[in-house]
Amino acid sequence: MKTKKIRLFLLLAVVIGVLVWLAISMTRGPITVEERTYKPHELSQALEDLGYTVSTPSYLPDSYQLDRVLVTQFPPQDSNPKQLTLVYKNQNAASYDLVAKELIRPFADEVNVQEFPTDQRSVVEVNGSKSVVLTTENPGAKSLRILYAPAAEKMYQINTENRTNDSISENEMISVLESIK
Repeated sequence: MKTKKIRLFLLLAVVIGVLVWLAISMTRGPITVEERTYKPHELSQALEDLGYTVSTPSYLPDSYQLDRVLVTQFPPQDSNPKQLTLVYKNQNAASYDLVAKELIRPFADEVNVQEFPTDQRSVVEVNGSKSVVLTTENPGAKSLRILYAPAAEKMYQINTENRTNDSISENEMISVLESIK
């Protein structure tokens, strides 16, 4: 009889714990990502709104031009710095984006977070720093990402998704990253 009471008490404690957890999690509200889009001529304003200094590339592959700029704030706002994304397109609508962000964890940890189980991983050198190339191939789609950290506190990531013949090559991606000074 005593064992039955103990089990009943433990079950009741678990049920109460779950109910309290649900009540607390429901009062937090939805998690929102804040994102602002800028036109190419507003790049200087976007860089100012970012709140820290990043460099932009001086090299662009032939026929590509800046299409738009995004400044994104991920939650929690008090511990995550904003992220800058430069989106480039060419006349054939092929695009790539360059993401710049301050690192809140070591670069190796950031690479591990960015890597998917289907990725093929290799290493290239960009401006004397080891950078990681992540290639994802799924039926009908291929993406290529290069992660580059020129300093311990900053990272740049260049991405192409749904690659076509008009997409920039890995060598061009490296040239874009090398032009960031």
